[in-house]
Amino acid sequence: MEQFLTGANRAHVADVTLRFLSDKYGWAPPGGRGSLKAFESVVVSEVMRDVAASADADRLSLGDLNKRVISGVRFRVLGPADAGGAGGAPVAADFGVPAGADVLDRGEATKDETEDAEASFMEKLQDLEQQRKVIFAAPVAAPVVAAPVAAPVAAPANLGAPTGVTLLAPPMPARRPGVPLYIHGWDRDRRAWPKRAVFGWNSRLPAQMDPGHLKVAAVWVPTDCLAREATPYLRLQVEGVGRQIAEAVVVPGATSARWTVCAPCTETLGMLPALSPPWIVRCLNATGHPIDMGTDETTVAFATRYSPTTVLLELAEPAAGAGAAGGAAAAAVGDLLHAYSESGELSHYRVTGATGGRVLIDAPLPAAGAHGAEVGLVGATLVNASRQLVVLLEGSQTTHRGAVGAG
Repeated sequence: MEQFLTGANRAHVADVTLRFLSDKYGWAPPGGRGSLKAFESVVVSEVMRDVAASADADRLSLGDLNKRVISGVRFRVLGPADAGGAGGAPVAADFGVPAGADVLDRGEATKDETEDAEASFMEKLQDLEQQRKVIFAAPVAAPVVAAPVAAPVAAPANLGAPTGVTLLAPPMPARRPGVPLYIHGWDRDRRAWPKRAVFGWNSRLPAQMDPGHLKVAAVWVPTDCLAREATPYLRLQVEGVGRQIAEAVVVPGATSARWTVCAPCTETLGMLPALSPPWIVRCLNATGHPIDMGTDETTVAFATRYSPTTVLLELAEPAAGAGAAGGAAAAAVGDLLHAYSESGELSHYRVTGATGGRVLIDAPLPAAGAHGAEVGLVGATLVNASRQLVVLLEGSQTTHRGAVGAG
């Protein structure tokens, strides 16, 4: 009710009512711009107050209240049922109420007429929106005298707009930029989610992202993992709070030696409903099983300086069930390793050589007299960032300033 009686809603109802009366009955307030202002501030305002004072107003939605106002204004300016003279022309505009008329038109006398007017108005409004997609704006010209009817002439194939008529395209609404959200497999809790293809995500959505309009934009999967799976498509599952599960179907696209970019096969199959974090992300093959991407349970058993710029790591045996992809032991030259020391400190190293359970990393010596990287690497856990799942979600921008997700 508070929104119904605002000035913004009054202006909106006045505008819609004027368009309705003009298009359906050819009626417009006499007297120019000043009369238009009086129409809004006097006629529409009075009918709105009458509608708000009705016994059942509190039970009606804003749309139903506005419909009653439109019906009441139409009754007030056009009169009863026929709303016009003998020729269908509207009666002279009189901003007063006909004697005995019910401006709310609640059905005591003209219920059928009111329902018909409301239905016709909504249909007419929809038609107008379609017609106004293309607007013809013609300059004012002198009256045209009808010419004698001539023999029909074939119209040219490339007939354009009539002379003196300008074709105007409707203004396109400004498209809001998409908001990206990257979900990296290497950021997961490795103790709770040791396997790379299934992991939890417990962060916040960006403050400017609309959680009700999310879609999967791309999924990066290690190329060798897809080669082992031989699956025609992947099923990316996202499970939210309350075991709500959404699924997007992605197919492999652009491929490099290290990554394959998978994208939704159709736009609708990439859309996700609103799901409250924390999420569980699963990358499944066509049979519904997690793809074999290996684990990140590899620890450094021994580290020694191999050269002034490299360190040789002796890795512990991978845990049982690590899969064909293995852990850091399956690293290749060029892979990026995240090393988490026993104290939780994170370091990044590039693989320069790998064989069996040994990995050579690029780790130049620091300043003279300082200890090298090999000192803090013993007992560290290695995460191969080049063998992880990366998911890119895209959301539409919203004006809401809060963030959605777990704290």
